[in-house]
Amino acid sequence: MDDIQGFLRKNYTPRITEDKQGVKVIFKGRGNVLEDGVVWFQPAKKGWNKKPITQRNKYIIVDADTGGMLDVLNKYLSLDESHYPTVRRELINYAMETVDNYFSQGD
Repeated sequence: MDDIQGFLRKNYTPRITEDKQGVKVIFKGRGNVLEDGVVWFQPAKKGWNKKPITQRNKYIIVDADTGGMLDVLNKYLSLDESHYPTVRRELINYAMETVDNYFSQGD
């Protein structure tokens, strides 16, 4: 759904913070009306990135707090529970793209 992706990119700015436990992507809602969302990543275990299929990204999602973002999407785009898999996939893709871009800047 292009509506979901467009809405997320228009109304949420991703910010990255790093600490000893991993990486956190904070989706900062524009204005004071939109609630923020957070997706936590941790480094993949050593064996996970040595398999024949290699991932560009050596982090995995371990937790997320996107309830406020889901409420906003429901309110403004009139989504219901049947749209949950699509919304979830868009949030995951946006978070992973943000992390990929963050680490590729150093290359």
